Amino acid sequence: MKKTVLIFGAVIIALTLINCHDVNCLPDSHFSEDGKLKEPIDSAFEMENPHKVKFFMEASGSMNGLYRPGCKTEFRDDVYQIISYYLSDNDEVYTLCSNNGRSGYSYSLTQFGSAIKSSGFPAMDATSITDMMETVISNIDTLNHQVGVLISDMKFDPDGIDNIEYQLGMYTTKVSHITSESNLSFSLVAAKSKYYTKQNSIISEESPYYYLIMGKSENVAKVRDDISTMLMKNGNYVDNIETGMNYGGINFELEKVRNCMKQPNAPTFVDVDPSEPCKIKLNIHLENYRWCLANEDFVRSSFTCKMIHGSSVDIDSIDIDSTFINSNHELDRKMIASIYLSVKNLQADCDVIEWTFNPCSQDNNIAGFANFCGAMSWQDFSKTYSIEYFLKGFFRAAKLSQCSKKSNYILISTHQ
Repeated sequence: MKKTVLIFGAVIIALTLINCHDVNCLPDSHFSEDGKLKEPIDSAFEMENPHKVKFFMEASGSMNGLYRPGCKTEFRDDVYQIISYYLSDNDEVYTLCSNNGRSGYSYSLTQFGSAIKSSGFPAMDATSITDMMETVISNIDTLNHQVGVLISDMKFDPDGIDNIEYQLGMYTTKVSHITSESNLSFSLVAAKSKYYTKQNSIISEESPYYYLIMGKSENVAKVRDDISTMLMKNGNYVDNIETGMNYGGINFELEKVRNCMKQPNAPTFVDVDPSEPCKIKLNIHLENYRWCLANEDFVRSSFTCKMIHGSSVDIDSIDIDSTFINSNHELDRKMIASIYLSVKNLQADCDVIEWTFNPCSQDNNIAGFANFCGAMSWQDFSKTYSIEYFLKGFFRAAKLSQCSKKSNYILISTHQ
């Protein structure tokens, strides 16, 4: 009997020793024995070029100073550069100038270029931001990956001087209704330009205007990136915000730094010497998201990490690397946050980092728009009358941007 017990005990010990040589020696429930993830990570969000971009430009009285005949403005140059990047000579550009912005004129790109560089555009009636939004939405086919862009100074035009606060409140509600009920994604890119009076004198060196982009998330993100890049290269970019984006999973890569080896095709690092820190690098692609996220403080506040089984992990540093490429008529922006992690004090032969990154953490950050808020009338050309009421509706929408809340995991093991 004793011999049987001894043999059985020896078998158990042997099996334990064999199991201890598994990469996932705990074992942790997220990984297989050989260090592969049991569940696939969420598909990463990727920008896509739209099949077609349609441009609609407000041509109301308040816009005239941005393209006053005989006056050179950044608006003229930037708008034509951006539109001609997407359109061919015979493609149409639309101006919205009558029936509250529900109708206007169509121009070929060639005709539009001549008008914006010299004669300007007829301004007939007051326009409504929400009516123009509905006009753009009704004229794009998002199922075929079309994107609509409204170019406007985004100034609310009240109906008379009575009940202004009530009218602005209704304006906020209408913006919220359109953005939530349309099932589209939206991005608002802010830019700046000189503004001229009728006497051809400059009344503002940096008058704000905007590109409101509408369509599917992956197409809106790409057009937002392209327009923002062109404006930035010309020195006239201010900020961008968005709502209704569906971001899905995080696009990232892992690299070894010191005291480890990375397994191919798995978020797993092996051959760690437990007497020294294991250092790895997590590269998160930021180019898919709002530009303000490309900031160390914002990345740090959007990122969380912890060890599941009692060891410790520190963020050593965060680097932001940006690259802008313009080749073969294709704009390409790369923005990567490199997060350097140090794993210490392993409590067993392996442990697991659980981490999350929330690209929606800065959705309500409107710091870049702050200087344009607070205008007392539409005749304040250094600010945007009512923009804060538009932003309230923009962010009050039921369909806010969606980001994956699923955790990601990295296995750290002393085994091979």
